[in-house]
Amino acid sequence: MMVRILLLSITFIWYACHPHNESRPFKEHVNVISFKEQTLILSKHAQCRMACRDISKEEIQFILDNGIVNPRKSRPAPSPDKCPTKAYEGRSPEGQQIRVIIGTCPEEPILITAIDLSKKHHCNCD
Repeated sequence: MMVRILLLSITFIWYACHPHNESRPFKEHVNVISFKEQTLILSKHAQCRMACRDISKEEIQFILDNGIVNPRKSRPAPSPDKCPTKAYEGRSPEGQQIRVIIGTCPEEPILITAIDLSKKHHCNCD
């Protein structure tokens, strides 16, 4: 019993003291999508926007697989501190007109945000 309490205490202390980099997106299995034979990480901001705008991972996947790139909303030339972005747009099977913005970082692409183009939503995702 004492060993179990000691192990739980050590685990708790390690977790509480272990540095967490909050600027990194979640990397849990549930927060990824397939993108061009890579894993696309969903940022916290994107997850919040998806929840607020009622956009599912399946809809995001559908837009990435079947949508078109909007060059006016994409940023192909990276800035010194950001990756290039691509904006994919299309209509989901559920009928939403969606735009997704992908940070096309070569080592780790990331879903930056998801937008319902047909309806204005008031999200608090800052």
